[in-house]
Parts: sequence; structure tokens; C-alpha cells
Amino acid sequence: MAGRTPSVRKGMPSPRLDKATFKARFLSRYPDPAFDPLRGELDRIATAAWDAYSHERKSPKAQPAGPGYADPTYELAEDWIAA
Repeated sequence: MAGRTPSVRKGMPSPRLDKATFKARFLSRYPDPAFDPLRGELDRIATAAWDAYSHERKSPKAQPAGPGYADPTYELAEDWIAA
């Protein structure tokens, strides 16, 4: 390896999942036949989860941080404020 310069890699592939992959991974957590009667409900939940994922809503319940923070107007997740 002496004398050789390693090649530089630029850019990264997107870690984002497409809708079909997301839904397949989500539903793969419910393989037990006990969930079979609930497939319709799970499909609707998977659709709601995809909507949150695709719109990047990690903290859908947020509010201004308030007094005592460096930027009191910063939108902070309510669970962080409570902690």
C-alpha cells in the first residue's frame, strides 16, 4: 500500500426508502397469523406511517422552546420540553 493514494469516494446513496419497501418492512413485523384478521387496519396504519416518513415528521407535536433556551422561538418537540 505504500506509495499508493487511496481513491476518494464522493456522495452517498440515499438512505430513503421507497413506498413499497417501507410498507413491506413495516408489515414484516406482523407475520403472526393472529394479525391476519387485522390486515386492513395494518395496511391503513402502514399508509399513515408512510405519510409521516415521507414528509419527515419526526416531531409532529412541536412548539416554541420558550424562555431559558438560546433561541426561545425554535420549534422543539413537546416530549423534549417535557423531559
